[in-house]
Amino acid sequence: MGDTWGITGPDFLRLYAVGLAAAVLCWVALRLVARSGTYRSQAGAHPHALLTQDELAYLVGGPRRVAETALARALGAGVVRPSRSGKVQWVEGTHAAGAVEAELVADVRKFRHRTVSAVVDVVSRGPAVRRVAADLARKGLLVDRRWWNGPGAALPFAVLFVVGVVRVVAGAVGGKPVGWLLLLLVVTLVVGVVLATRRRPVVTHAGNRVVAEARSAWAAAGWGAGAARFGGVAGPVVFAGLVAYPDAEVSSALELERIAAAAGAGAGAGSGTTSWSPYYTSSCSSASSCSSASSGCGSGGGSSCGGGGGGCGG
Repeated sequence: MGDTWGITGPDFLRLYAVGLAAAVLCWVALRLVARSGTYRSQAGAHPHALLTQDELAYLVGGPRRVAETALARALGAGVVRPSRSGKVQWVEGTHAAGAVEAELVADVRKFRHRTVSAVVDVVSRGPAVRRVAADLARKGLLVDRRWWNGPGAALPFAVLFVVGVVRVVAGAVGGKPVGWLLLLLVVTLVVGVVLATRRRPVVTHAGNRVVAEARSAWAAAGWGAGAARFGGVAGPVVFAGLVAYPDAEVSSALELERIAAAAGAGAGAGSGTTSWSPYYTSSCSSASSCSSASSGCGSGGGSSCGGGGGGCGG
């Protein structure tokens, strides 16, 4: 009986191993290109001084920091005011100045008193904040979240796995040993799943440089001058959150309410914390390290793995 597909088992195993290595290299290359910040733009030409306050807030603390910064601006402008309980309410007759504040005010107006954690959570997931993220991605400061930079990067592993399964079936029908190929299929499946669910970076290297530059400028300017340079009362909030709001009484009330709300919601995702990870978290898995496995095809007798024209490659 001839070789399956006219390819000997050992030769197919070698080709499969090369394909698996190429798939891994492709995934690594896509990740490096996406993180470089040079795709479609030169992000290095966009220092922090040319970013809006919302854009800088997003780079420093993520979407929730954008909402907190907008709340700080609204408080400073008298559009909303805090209560002693740490909740906020809209001041009648006032109007929001920007898109993010407009969404914030629209949410606050639905309630007589709105908790800080609730309004920040709603606004951080709103269309205005998503537009901020899209602008940063166009500038090369945030990683582009298109399919080829996400699970789509694992497509070569899926193709390779399907080819391997078909080969196993064909080899088994022809009475060929397929043990080593089955092992490679397991390796392909594990590596593909791990890489497809691995956390992806959010901020590009250029974005990290902008944040570092902004933090250095803030530290060099000092608290008072830094606040003026980075947007008034909302400037400190960009870098440290609501706890840094210049009015100590307001910041303490808001931060205590936020912490209480977060504790009540639990420690899970979406609990209202202002933590910010520079990685996209997968819904399927948390961060994991990729372990590699290797296998060779030994030589032996006519019916042993890798021996003769049969081999364990089917």
